[in-house]
Amino acid sequence: MQVNEVFKQALVLLNYTDPQGNVDAVNNTELYKRALPLINQIFADLWHVRTSANFEPLVSLSQEIPLASYVVTNIMPYGVAMLIAQTNGDADNQALYAAMYNQRRSSAQSVSEQIVDKMPRVCF
Repeated sequence: MQVNEVFKQALVLLNYTDPQGNVDAVNNTELYKRALPLINQIFADLWHVRTSANFEPLVSLSQEIPLASYVVTNIMPYGVAMLIAQTNGDADNQALYAAMYNQRRSSAQSVSEQIVDKMPRVCF
């Protein structure tokens, strides 16, 4: 998933949309200017939960996020929504998405990139 897709998903979660439910880039111009630093902050947090490799920040809104699909789609948007709400002074949404992000983030370590195929053994 690309950076801009995660950002749009976070805006939809926050209900920062037009009356039809679409993300309005014109009314959210200031948010788009802050998108990459906010996403990099959550990306760095999740990166260090998942690996000890060196972190390299994302440089473009069209860049693919190099994390497990589950982490990008089910955890990252909640953290980004939390930071967007915080920067907008939206305390209710910030508190809600902080709780949701922390709850989901705790499952990030248990997500496996590989599934090991094993046959059960019967011991006599």
